[in-house]
Amino acid sequence: MPRNAAMTESEFVFLKEKIGEVAQQKFDLLPSYIDKLYTEKSCPGGWLDSYTVTGFPDVPAFNGALTTIGKSPGFHVRIEPSQYAVEAVWQRTLIDDDQHDVIVDGGSELMEAAQRTREKLSASPFVNGESNSFDFVTVNEEGVGIFSNSHTTKTGVSTTTGFDNLGADALSKVSLAETIIAMGLFKDDNGERYSPPSDYMVIVPMTLQFTLEEILKTDVGYNIAEGVGLKNVMYNRYTPFVWERLDDYSTSDWYVVSKSWVKKYMVHLNKVAPEIKTTIDWGTYQTRTAVYFRTGFGSKGWRFGFKHVT
Repeated sequence: MPRNAAMTESEFVFLKEKIGEVAQQKFDLLPSYIDKLYTEKSCPGGWLDSYTVTGFPDVPAFNGALTTIGKSPGFHVRIEPSQYAVEAVWQRTLIDDDQHDVIVDGGSELMEAAQRTREKLSASPFVNGESNSFDFVTVNEEGVGIFSNSHTTKTGVSTTTGFDNLGADALSKVSLAETIIAMGLFKDDNGERYSPPSDYMVIVPMTLQFTLEEILKTDVGYNIAEGVGLKNVMYNRYTPFVWERLDDYSTSDWYVVSKSWVKKYMVHLNKVAPEIKTTIDWGTYQTRTAVYFRTGFGSKGWRFGFKHVT
């Protein structure tokens, strides 16, 4: 029977609820790497401020009176989430022709696009980490990238050693070992040893997946020249992490991070999670479905990891 009237209010409410329900189900099933690398933080205001301080110096010998020690200020970082939104417009004819699934599926596809966008944004602090220009960091008092050989302090200690976390070596068993050693020699702003926990994770693009698996998953005989049957000391020693999103930027850059410290330093400001809204423009009979979210990614410090740009 032909439709003789515009969509009724009850029909619209049903369609609206269906779009929202299906879109949320879709979002909940979408894969995400964000929670593997970031800690979600709230920001009651429009941004998140982070102020670092040094650790305490060594405890002096006790001579009958306590010595007062203190901490020195570090650098200020401000991370601000940005807004993202888009809409899809459906013509009245889809309703007339009972093509409700097209509209409902469209809401799911918008949610998928939103999540894909967030995943790309989450890669930005890593792939652009050697730059001091960030998508969401509006204040970076230190003035250098997350991964840099020019890290400084406010205490005036020598930064000749223990303050570099940027290299240029291709991924290999040797370069991985050298990187782990370098991270173990990191220092804090007082110049004291401040190495991350040894729960290291090696992050690579898909292009380097098999190179990494060869290094970490070969039990014996990794290098015949070193001796037949010689055990590979890196076998299952560190966690491999293949991040497909990295291939969109570089197929050769790679990273080593502490699994616990990367989430200590890397922050995801999930100010507004992706949300679907649907309305009808009664002047044109168009159904409009929009997705909106507000998000931001950044780092409060650099001592969680090391990057190689090759």
